[in-house]
Amino acid sequence: MALHAEAEEFLSRPLERRMAIPLRVEVYTRLTEAIRAGVFPESSLMPSESEIGAALGVSRTVVREAMLLLAEDGFVNSVRGVGRVVSGRLPETGLEKLRPFEEASGDAGRLRRTQHRAEPASADFVASGLGLAPNEPTWLFESVIENGSTPSALLQEHLPGGAVLRRLSPELAEAIEQDTGAGSSALRMLLDALGARVGPAQSRLSVGAVGASRGAVLGLDATAPVLIITQTLECSGRPIYLAKILVDTAAMTPTIVQAL
Repeated sequence: MALHAEAEEFLSRPLERRMAIPLRVEVYTRLTEAIRAGVFPESSLMPSESEIGAALGVSRTVVREAMLLLAEDGFVNSVRGVGRVVSGRLPETGLEKLRPFEEASGDAGRLRRTQHRAEPASADFVASGLGLAPNEPTWLFESVIENGSTPSALLQEHLPGGAVLRRLSPELAEAIEQDTGAGSSALRMLLDALGARVGPAQSRLSVGAVGASRGAVLGLDATAPVLIITQTLECSGRPIYLAKILVDTAAMTPTIVQAL
């Protein structure tokens, strides 16, 4: 099927190509925007990977990866012999507003802080995710989300440190230094301090082994599979927040919408 004029115009706008955001996630975001805007109506047949790729200027491989994310999040369904069809009922918004995970978890989530420290230098993953040089300081917050007394998720949050954070928000810098939000996530502290100044945000999903050290926190074997949610958030055009959440889906089954 050929792209209709509205779809061609919507998809042909340049992608943002933001720092540390994979291209497949940018494509995913554009497609979810198109679906929610009615460019691709509910229960309609999606264009082919090659047609979408040509309109967006990306490869079929990137489109295929984005389509897998769309299917995981309930935006499209694959129908044998037909193709990918937009879901008849779109997922409700959830983490797409990047709510603090302890709040998005509802009754299944009580946060217990386990670490809060200033890091004089950062691992490549953290530095690149926050748009910093490896020798620039950051803050690390580690918390466990508990379902009753059972650990169900491990939350590792990173924010810029030093002058970068003080320029963005002296109030947030002071709150973090004093750890006045010890009963809440760093994201909750950030949202309380900056409010509507933050955004856009992204959540991306993967599945992997928990590993030995993190498995010990969650009471899991090192090879146990966990859902991995990686979140990023910007403020004033630059990254300010990076988080990795490892969820034991045997203890918690979150409902997650990824696009932001």
